[in-house]
Amino acid sequence: MLFERYSMIERENRILLQKMAGIMRRECAGGVSESAPKSLNYAYRKREQQKIYAQNQKILKRLQTRKATYKASDWSKHWQQHETYLRNLQRGKLDSSRSTKNLSNIH
Repeated sequence: MLFERYSMIERENRILLQKMAGIMRRECAGGVSESAPKSLNYAYRKREQQKIYAQNQKILKRLQTRKATYKASDWSKHWQQHETYLRNLQRGKLDSSRSTKNLSNIH
């Protein structure tokens, strides 16, 4: 029983290998050179890609040379304040008058 199962698996593997070999032979003998462009606008697309790459490099350089406009210490303070508000909301201890006052400043 087990031997029959292994024989069947071996046979299926052999068939699959033959199919894969056939596909590989067809692709190699297809007459299309690997170095030949696959489309008529290959050169145009390559030039456009190079332009985009150059633009991206310029943008990256500008971003890297800029100083940060937001300090990490400010982020930390705002995060702590946010955490305090969140804890107060979860506990239900936020004053309704205080929350109304804060909401009117948002608009």
